[in-house]
Amino acid sequence: MALFDGILLMSDVDGTLLSGTEKISPFNVEKINYFIQNGGLFSLATGRCVDACRELLSDIGINLSAPAALINGTVIYDYEKEDVVASTGFDDYTKNIIVEISKTENPLIGIEIHSRNRVIDARVTREIELHNLYEKLHPTQMSTEQSFSFEWNKVLFSFEDCRFREQLRETLIEKGVSPDQIMFTNAYLGDGIHDYLEVNPKGANKGTGVKVLADKLGIDMKNVYGIGDFNNDVP
Repeated sequence: MALFDGILLMSDVDGTLLSGTEKISPFNVEKINYFIQNGGLFSLATGRCVDACRELLSDIGINLSAPAALINGTVIYDYEKEDVVASTGFDDYTKNIIVEISKTENPLIGIEIHSRNRVIDARVTREIELHNLYEKLHPTQMSTEQSFSFEWNKVLFSFEDCRFREQLRETLIEKGVSPDQIMFTNAYLGDGIHDYLEVNPKGANKGTGVKVLADKLGIDMKNVYGIGDFNNDVP
């Protein structure tokens, strides 16, 4: 029996695996690979999507030993098989609210929809283009209405002026989106901090995603460990 058999270690990416840089330290690469070589299951629990993490993994020299919990835990993705293992999507009620808002809200608010292994740019702004560049995304462009038939796992709103972020949150709540589904996030893209608002499916978070993954792997939750730095890592 190997030293770390039956242990699942899940790491956040931004602010954790990557801490203010685009690369992880050689020391951490060495220790993660040691963990894997000695029977441990190492993977990611991140708000990033399939494309963004694929590019990251090719850069840092780590092969995950378990599927990843992506898009805030709403998509469990196996990079070895290039397959969605499990996913949690929006209900139609929430999707209809976002479609309605997309028709009426400030046109400078960008809209990005994450759908399983697909990224959809529903409203392209300069901020959305920067986000695509930073995470090395390969989006499809279509409106929220056109993408309604797809499963939505996360909607990200970007802002030219971050004062609109709080206004949008209030509008979403007024129209019936639960505050628990809404999260303020940001990213440092080289020229400064960029602010976002994310909407997630009801009841979905990194904790529920990791639980689904652990169940599929047959790992007892007492042997699951998580590392993170932000409020979406708490679950």
